[in-house]
Amino acid sequence: MDEKSFSGKPGGLARLRYDLSDYQVLTPGSFVICAVTGKPIPLEELRYWNPVRQEAYCSAAASTLREEELNPPLANGGAATATEPDAPG
Repeated sequence: MDEKSFSGKPGGLARLRYDLSDYQVLTPGSFVICAVTGKPIPLEELRYWNPVRQEAYCSAAASTLREEELNPPLANGGAATATEPDAPG
């Protein structure tokens, strides 16, 4: 099911404002949509979100995937782009 199939129905799509450790309900509803999978997340199961991007995630894995998509160095094992200076010889 997608977002449109739920909108406008009682207990449907909620609109939230995500803060660091909590969220505020702007529009009442019973679920939000995962920014990675597009699947509905019941509010009682919502545990992962990003307050900067204002996105919800269905799991820690989905949150990590999104971070790796938007920050490619993370996907490469966090490889630094700068090199260390040569040791004194």
